[in-house]
Amino acid sequence: MSINLTIDRGNTLTKLAVWSGNELLMAEAFESTDVDAMASFAADYEVDNALMCSVAGPLPRLAALLAAKGVELEELSAETSLPITIDYETPSTLGSDRIAAVVGAWAMMPGRDVLVVDAGTAVTYEHLTAAGCFAGGNIAPGVDMRLRALHAFTKRLPEVAASETAPTDWGLNTRQAMVNGAVNGILAETLYYRSLLPPASAIVITGGDGESLASRFEFRVFYEPHLVTLGLNAIINFNNQPLNI
Repeated sequence: MSINLTIDRGNTLTKLAVWSGNELLMAEAFESTDVDAMASFAADYEVDNALMCSVAGPLPRLAALLAAKGVELEELSAETSLPITIDYETPSTLGSDRIAAVVGAWAMMPGRDVLVVDAGTAVTYEHLTAAGCFAGGNIAPGVDMRLRALHAFTKRLPEVAASETAPTDWGLNTRQAMVNGAVNGILAETLYYRSLLPPASAIVITGGDGESLASRFEFRVFYEPHLVTLGLNAIINFNNQPLNI
C-alpha cells in the first residue's frame, strides 16, 4: 500500500496529511508562513507520492526535501488526470483547491448530486453532478472578509471578529448585527444554491468556518474537515491504480 502526502496550501493555513491508501494516518495544519514546521512534519514520513493544491504559491523547500527522497511534489491543476470531468469554460483559471474539494465530495458520495461548500477566507459553492461532473460554482467573501469589509468601507462600523458573539436571527447591538449579517448571509446563500439542485442532493461543507456553519442548518449537512486533502488523495490513488491490460 502506497503512502501519500497531500498538501492543501491556503492563504492562512496549510494542511498536510499522510495517507495509506484511503486511510488517513495523520493530518496537521500549519501557519502558511511556517515552512520549517511543514518540512519537519514531512521529514518524519517515508512517502511514495505527494500532491499539492495551492492558492498561496509553491513550497520549494518542501519540494526539495521530497526530491531528496526520490519523490516529486506534484501540483494539482486542470491538466491533472482526474476521476471527475470538469464543465468549466476556463479550467486554467479554476482554483486547484476547488477541484480537490469537488473530487473529495465525489470520493465521499459517488453517484449523487452534491453542493460543495468550502467556507474559508472566501466561501465557494460548487455543484458536483451525480454523473461525476464539476458543473460550475460561485465564489463569495467568507465570514471574516465580510466583517473586515464592513469596517473598512464604512465610517462608523467597528472592527468585529466572528468569535465575539454567537449568531442569532436578529442583532440587538451593532456588533451582533454585523456577525449575524456575515454568518446568516452565508447560510442563506447555501439555501439558495441548494434550491437549484435536485431534491435528493447532499450538502458537504468544509473550511475553517465549516463546522460552526454546519451546526446552524435545520437539515442534514455533512461536515468534512479534510475534504480537500481527501480529494487530493483520491486523485493520487486514481492516477496510480493498476492498468487493466
